[in-house]
Amino acid sequence: MKLFGLIGVSILLTFTSCVKELDYYNNQKLDVKASLHTFLNPDSTSSIELNRVVNITENITGIDDAVIEITNVTNSVKSNFLHSKDGTYSGVIKIASNDILTLNVQWNDQQYFAQTIVPNKPLIDTAFSELNFVGSVGYTRLFNFTLKDLAASNDFYRLYLMTKKMVYTLNTNNAIIDSNIIWEKSSISGEEIGFIRNSYNTYSTKELLFSDESFNGLTSSFVFYLTKPDNESNSKVIQHRIVLENLPVELFDYYNSRNAHLWQQSSITQNPTPLSGNIPKMYGVFSAYNLTEYLLNY
Repeated sequence: MKLFGLIGVSILLTFTSCVKELDYYNNQKLDVKASLHTFLNPDSTSSIELNRVVNITENITGIDDAVIEITNVTNSVKSNFLHSKDGTYSGVIKIASNDILTLNVQWNDQQYFAQTIVPNKPLIDTAFSELNFVGSVGYTRLFNFTLKDLAASNDFYRLYLMTKKMVYTLNTNNAIIDSNIIWEKSSISGEEIGFIRNSYNTYSTKELLFSDESFNGLTSSFVFYLTKPDNESNSKVIQHRIVLENLPVELFDYYNSRNAHLWQQSSITQNPTPLSGNIPKMYGVFSAYNLTEYLLNY
């Protein structure tokens, strides 16, 4: 018993002699990650969202002490973006197709850089809609549009449909007593080669993402359709707005990964896909896009 006691004391003394005490400084900086998102467009005002990365149980908090600068390298114009509220930074910078843009962020004693190129404005030549039968859906509204693609670049597109509706309020006798106009993003699908080749389209019902891989430089027609009824008993469609965006590859990859992430997040059997980004040492995307819209009135 004495032998075991001596061994125990010896082990304890050896362990305690190997412990090194460290001074704790309450104001020491931790390795805090940031997330930045901005999608610049020639026809809209510019803003940047900058937040701290938190775990799933914490509330998102904006970063308000960063220094953010965007430079249009093409015309050598710089713009400082200033914090307005809740991690949102605002600024003014004029951009056009094919402009090269750079991002410079200084925060938490770190510096972050990213670059993007503004894509060309897409061109919808013609578009129309009709009611027809689709095997997987039934009787629904189809949309046909003609896209002129440029051969000089590899283009990536995002397609979605906005619907303008008059929604009626009915009384107990089904008589209209009030109405208001709303916009909503419609559920769509399609069977074009470009739609099918992008497997990520299975994760979204509100948009279609595709590249010009199969029609680069050609004028091509596309058909997509509604997957849910257009008119309901208490509403009437006034207008459809076909929206087509031309994206740089980093924004195309981000939308694909985001759609997969959100879909898989609701599944108990799959791990969410990591979100794609293009800012080294930081989460998020610095990018630009160009868009065109085609209105169909009823």
